[in-house]
Amino acid sequence: MHHYIIKRLLWFFPVLLVTVTLLFFLIQVIPGDPIRAAFGDESPLSEEQIAALRVELGLDKSIMARYFDWLWDVMHLELGISFYTGSTVKEQILARTPVTVGLVTLSVFTMLILSVPCGVVSGYYHDKWPDWVLRFISILLISLPHFWIAVLAIIVMLTVRGYSISIEYINIFLNPIDAIKQLFLPAFIMALRPFGVGTRMVRSAILEIMEEDFIRTARSKGLVEKIVTRRHALPNALVPVVTFYGLETIIAIGAAVVMEGIFGIPGIGSLVVDAARSRDLYVLQGSILILLLFALFLNLIIDLLCAKLDPRIRYENE
Repeated sequence: MHHYIIKRLLWFFPVLLVTVTLLFFLIQVIPGDPIRAAFGDESPLSEEQIAALRVELGLDKSIMARYFDWLWDVMHLELGISFYTGSTVKEQILARTPVTVGLVTLSVFTMLILSVPCGVVSGYYHDKWPDWVLRFISILLISLPHFWIAVLAIIVMLTVRGYSISIEYINIFLNPIDAIKQLFLPAFIMALRPFGVGTRMVRSAILEIMEEDFIRTARSKGLVEKIVTRRHALPNALVPVVTFYGLETIIAIGAAVVMEGIFGIPGIGSLVVDAARSRDLYVLQGSILILLLFALFLNLIIDLLCAKLDPRIRYENE
């Protein structure tokens, strides 16, 4: 197990370097001048002032020089300065990270507490009415795009209950109860599609495990079906399920960008959208970098957890 962990950690850094490099060069090809975009078409600055500002921000250098400068700053946890606000990118990201973390965490938790029991029930009552009902609901939720559900939910809440979107969101680490109340609706909508997929995934894993020889052995010993499902089938079905939920957590980070834009949530996702519109390069690079780091760390945790659950994974890779 130790060899496998070391190997995965060593692979993490080359992947991180390649990801950061691709991020930088892809953002650099975005059309438009960031300085002129910051001040608009009718800029009060003269050409000399724009040139001086370009030198001050390092935009007069070649793309390779800017890449190495930015990479050096990232290694020292410096992500640059916003063209608009003048504040550091790190300050903006630190202010918005708790909101996005709370939204994604609440969404994943909702997905887990809904899909795992429903998947087990669906597998246990295979081809019976609970299975048919849950399969219908799963297919329906998979088919409906979450951004459409979000817009529809806002319209319904405005019409029925006079619901209004919060202007200021609470830090979940400072006041978790009020923060959960604010984020529950967007988090629940984000969890609907993965709930449908997760229910079908758990159901399929349960049905596959139920055909194994050790399940037949457990039944031959006289164990009732509920005990066979809970003690033998469910634990052995965890590996594909853990992989799925880990990937869905990574996808939820991307879904948070859309959901924050619809609900006006001041998280990292909305920061990415605002920076892309205004071509605020350093803010855009820094915020996407944080989202990529979350995804890479989650992927690493998934691999290590799967290796812990299934020894065959780590033995094949050592």
